[in-house]
Amino acid sequence: MSVPIENSYTMPAEWFPHECCWMQWPTETFPTDVTSSWSHFDYQKGRNAWANVANAISKFEKN
Repeated sequence: MSVPIENSYTMPAEWFPHECCWMQWPTETFPTDVTSSWSHFDYQKGRNAWANVANAISKFEKN
Protein backbone atom coordinates (compact mmCIF):
# COMPACT_ATOMS: atom_id res chain seq x y z
CA MET A 1 0.00 0.00 0.00
CA SER A 2 1.37 3.40 -0.92
CA VAL A 3 1.14 6.59 1.08
CA PRO A 4 0.02 9.93 -0.40
CA ILE A 5 3.52 11.44 -0.59
CA GLU A 6 4.68 8.50 -2.72
CA ASN A 7 2.04 9.46 -5.29
CA SER A 8 2.96 13.17 -5.15
CA TYR A 9 -0.25 14.03 -3.29
CA THR A 10 -0.06 16.98 -0.95
CA MET A 11 -2.37 18.82 1.41
CA PRO A 12 -1.91 22.50 0.64
CA ALA A 13 -2.95 25.14 3.13
CA GLU A 14 -6.49 26.42 2.71
CA TRP A 15 -5.25 29.81 1.47
CA PHE A 16 -3.26 28.31 -1.42
CA PRO A 17 -4.71 28.90 -4.91
CA HIS A 18 -6.84 26.00 -6.08
CA GLU A 19 -9.28 25.08 -8.82
CA CYS A 20 -12.02 23.50 -6.73
CA CYS A 21 -12.93 21.99 -3.37
CA TRP A 22 -13.76 18.35 -2.73
CA MET A 23 -16.09 17.52 0.12
CA GLN A 24 -17.26 14.21 1.53
CA TRP A 25 -20.89 14.12 2.57
CA PRO A 26 -21.47 12.83 6.15
CA THR A 27 -22.68 9.25 5.98
CA GLU A 28 -23.77 6.61 8.43
CA THR A 29 -21.67 3.93 6.72
CA PHE A 30 -18.14 4.00 8.04
CA PRO A 31 -15.50 1.30 8.17
CA THR A 32 -15.99 -0.71 11.35
CA ASP A 33 -12.73 0.54 12.83
CA VAL A 34 -14.03 4.13 13.08
CA THR A 35 -17.74 3.56 13.69
CA SER A 36 -17.42 3.65 17.46
CA SER A 37 -16.02 7.19 17.39
CA TRP A 38 -19.11 8.36 15.47
CA SER A 39 -21.63 6.33 17.46
CA HIS A 40 -23.29 9.38 19.06
CA PHE A 41 -23.09 11.69 16.05
CA ASP A 42 -26.32 13.43 15.03
CA TYR A 43 -26.18 12.76 11.28
CA GLN A 44 -28.95 15.16 10.31
CA LYS A 45 -27.34 17.98 12.27
CA GLY A 46 -24.03 17.15 10.61
CA ARG A 47 -25.58 17.12 7.15
CA ASN A 48 -27.21 20.50 7.75
CA ALA A 49 -23.92 21.97 8.93
CA TRP A 50 -22.05 20.46 5.97
CA ALA A 51 -24.63 21.86 3.57
CA ASN A 52 -24.04 25.30 5.08
CA VAL A 53 -20.30 24.89 4.53
CA ALA A 54 -20.85 23.79 0.92
CA ASN A 55 -23.16 26.74 0.25
CA ALA A 56 -20.61 29.18 1.69
CA ILE A 57 -17.78 27.66 -0.38
CA SER A 58 -19.89 27.74 -3.54
CA LYS A 59 -20.00 31.54 -3.40
CA PHE A 60 -16.25 31.63 -4.08
CA GLU A 61 -15.77 28.67 -6.47
CA LYS A 62 -15.96 28.67 -10.22
CA ASN A 63 -19.17 27.28 -11.73
